Amino acid sequence: MTGRNVVFLVLLLLGTAWATFHLKYAMVRLESRSAVLERKIALAVDEIRTLEADLALRTHPDRIVAVAPELGMVPVNVTLLASADTMPDHARVEYADRVLAVLLPSGAEVPARLKPLVINGIAR
Repeated sequence: MTGRNVVFLVLLLLGTAWATFHLKYAMVRLESRSAVLERKIALAVDEIRTLEADLALRTHPDRIVAVAPELGMVPVNVTLLASADTMPDHARVEYADRVLAVLLPSGAEVPARLKPLVINGIAR
């Protein structure tokens, strides 16, 4: 072997060693970053589960029944709602233009717009 070949092989060996060293520590940095992200994901999943459980608890019917009197809520009396007989014939209703006043049990009046019933793309 000539001196040039030896120098070239030594430089090639040093370059390969440097690239291996650099690649190893780049992988270590990426693995630590990956571990941090996995911990953040696990915390986010735990927080989502906690919030879902809290929502389920807050919206559970038994809890709502328990706090309803404190909020002044009362059960709906079906006889106070409008019956189908008191509603105008749907053929005579101008759907988008007519506003009906609906009287609530509390005495308040609320505007309501009627819309046609559509079944399978056919207005009825």
